[in-house]
Amino acid sequence: MPTFSYKALDALGKPTSGKLVANDEVELIEALEKRGCFLLESTAKNEVFSSRKVYRGAIRKRELIDFTHNLVLILTSGIPIREGLLEMSGEFENPGFRKVLVDIGNRINAGSTLADAMASYPKIFDITYTSVVSAGEASGSLDEVLSKLAGFLEWREENKGVIIQASIYPALLFSAVIGLVVLLLTFLLPRIAGIFEQSTVELPRPTVILLSLSDFMLAQWPLIIGALGAIVTTYILAGRTEGGRNAIDAAKLRIPFFGPLIRHVSAANFCQSLSTMTHAGLSLPKALGIVSKVVRNKVIERAILGTQVRVEEGMSLSEAIKEVGVFQPLVVRLISIGEETGNLEEALGHISKYYDRIVPQAVKRFMALIEPAIILFAGATVGFIILCTLLPIFRLLKAVKS
Repeated sequence: MPTFSYKALDALGKPTSGKLVANDEVELIEALEKRGCFLLESTAKNEVFSSRKVYRGAIRKRELIDFTHNLVLILTSGIPIREGLLEMSGEFENPGFRKVLVDIGNRINAGSTLADAMASYPKIFDITYTSVVSAGEASGSLDEVLSKLAGFLEWREENKGVIIQASIYPALLFSAVIGLVVLLLTFLLPRIAGIFEQSTVELPRPTVILLSLSDFMLAQWPLIIGALGAIVTTYILAGRTEGGRNAIDAAKLRIPFFGPLIRHVSAANFCQSLSTMTHAGLSLPKALGIVSKVVRNKVIERAILGTQVRVEEGMSLSEAIKEVGVFQPLVVRLISIGEETGNLEEALGHISKYYDRIVPQAVKRFMALIEPAIILFAGATVGFIILCTLLPIFRLLKAVKS
């Protein structure tokens, strides 16, 4: 669709000029008449699109899921993609995403494929998304492939929501406990300590230790905050390096209860992602390379890449997974059955359904252990502080009576 540079007269008879996109001069005249303008002259120029991005940010996952469902509806309805994208752009609140959809439509009109146009915005359409779209375009089944992709995105977001929702209460509880302890040590205890200093009663050893800790926190709070900040900063910076990320992810897998939970979630992501990739028509080695980016754990990512290398060398998927030894034996067994029967995609789907049930249960078990542990820690800590506060008071009362 060309862009017209035009000169016209507005409703007051004053000259005006500008640019408008239209199919032809007739459509341009109609568009100007709606604005109350009369066309004097126009020049058509073909649009040339640069590689400059109109939006460099990300969008919410829910928006991406809704967009994918809407795109499936557009394709199955027979609406041209460019027109569908332009119409769809008005349905989203994010102005940046609206510009992206218009730009993608313009790139398609200029001769780009949908996958290549989407690849210009990697923060919105990651390699998994664009690879599936590219495979769907190549096979001529883009609507079916996108429908499968939408289901995968829904599944991934639901699992993420289960984990986040289950972890909110323990996180709030732990924060409240730490806040209460700090409040007792820095506010309540120093005020009671003044009573002890005016008496000649010898303080119990636990109370002396607690008062020393309270004095240290009040005197050195800038140092404490700085040390905590340094620890957090070191963790963040280490996570941005290859070696640091490897060490952190390896340590996570060794944490009791938490490590097995990560393995369950990673296995579920692996199977669901690989099922989506193979359904789209991607070759198994290429699909494995893409799936390795989904698991979000460097140790498991390296294992999947090792699986990719072994598959490229001619090894079966089940043998390669067994050799790297990162997933549970059940995964290996079911994949082996799928390969033997020629229904690998179906086998991966069965494993995904299995983990749809196992992952929420594992999360609940993990949280069921964490919550009582936090409550016991809170009770023991607060009880110890109160005991250390009451012991000298009892001694002081005893001394007054005698």
